[in-house]
Amino acid sequence: MSEELILTLDTSREGVRIGLLQGEKVLSHVYVAVRGRHASGLVERLENVLALAGKTIHEVTLLVVCIGPGSFTGVRVGMATMQGLAVARDLPLAGVSSLDVLALKGALMGESLTGCRGYLSCIPAGRGMYYCALYKPLPGQEADVDRISDYSCLSVQGINEFVNVRMGFSWDDILLVGDGAADSARELAKAGVQARQLREVHTGIAESVLMARFAFHRGFTGVVEGWSLKPLYIRRPPILKPVDRPRSEKITVHRRRRQKEKR
Repeated sequence: MSEELILTLDTSREGVRIGLLQGEKVLSHVYVAVRGRHASGLVERLENVLALAGKTIHEVTLLVVCIGPGSFTGVRVGMATMQGLAVARDLPLAGVSSLDVLALKGALMGESLTGCRGYLSCIPAGRGMYYCALYKPLPGQEADVDRISDYSCLSVQGINEFVNVRMGFSWDDILLVGDGAADSARELAKAGVQARQLREVHTGIAESVLMARFAFHRGFTGVVEGWSLKPLYIRRPPILKPVDRPRSEKITVHRRRRQKEKR
């Protein structure tokens, strides 16, 4: 990993995170707080991050992009951008889950906490739901995690049942991490559940390093040809949900199309 020049991009959540690393050394990075406008100026921001380090896209040897879960639009924008670069420049592309990155970040920041047997990574999914997955810390000198559950989209009640019943953990053993940690902990408290959460300041630069680390420490299993990489939505995007129209309406729509074709 020491000689690799890695360009990372995460647009799956609030904000745009871009990093350029030589191995695990950060050469440049940018975090831009945006809400729902991930595509605006994205290519220019990638170019600026490269320019700040005196590098060009021709020198990059690996691309790493966050594949979700998170904002449906943000995931699509980030993946399409990096897939285009991968195909145009014939570069390897690694996909990393936002939940995995946040869990590893939690392990690094919360490794001094005693009694922590698991990290529950949470990201808001809207309408009182959360994307989540459970991880256990791995033994060793360097903090690392292993996912021990499927990726899920759950309500707060579902999270409580998931931790206690399905996974068999006590909340005393779990540390909530990620963008949804504070909100989910607050809602759990209303139900009488005291859950510990990792309190942190913004460290977007660390997430660039962790994205690169995941790409390498997982044995490059996520590295694929650009267009083969798939998003991790967990649930179906609303825009893709099939519309169940009455038969009479379907016939009317079909007739209108036929009329337009005749014109």
